[in-house]
Amino acid sequence: MISEVQVAGVDAGDEFIEIYNPTSAAIDISGWSIQYLGGTSQVENVVKKNFEAGNVLPSRGFFLIARGKNTSGVDGYSGSVSVDLVHRSFSLSGASSGGKLFLVNDAAKIDSLSDVNIVDALDYSFLVPEAGQSLERRAWQGGCVSAQGPGETLGNGCDTDNNAADFEILSTAKPDNSLSSSEPN
Repeated sequence: MISEVQVAGVDAGDEFIEIYNPTSAAIDISGWSIQYLGGTSQVENVVKKNFEAGNVLPSRGFFLIARGKNTSGVDGYSGSVSVDLVHRSFSLSGASSGGKLFLVNDAAKIDSLSDVNIVDALDYSFLVPEAGQSLERRAWQGGCVSAQGPGETLGNGCDTDNNAADFEILSTAKPDNSLSSSEPN
């Protein structure tokens, strides 16, 4: 599941996508991809980054994907949490009207918004977080609860298929990677 997204931080390229595995088994994602569609773009304009050989999403754990720095060493992820996969395939902050992210279980570009290979999707056109903030998926405890405060270690398992209900704004982004502690759900 897409669990946390920052679209800008100290600069427009300071962005990341965190994914979460709510299952009790690790998942080999090396043949998968993360795909992006900006604002009101059509699906034929989707861009993607393929996961690499050996990429694994730990059981009840996280995987961090971030935009790498450009050749000048700027315009990229500036966080202190190590990245599991670096890319410069797309920019999440390119559309003030938001965008759509797709976690896809193969490396082919999706051909529709209902492509059968889409494992999870986030359309953040309902709310674009400000620089340094992020959208975080709520936790699941018999219903969707905040993943902040006492809910911070409950996992990011809320999935009602309504992004506005499933996600909340974090005033300060808190990315996790594959080495972060696992969470119960």
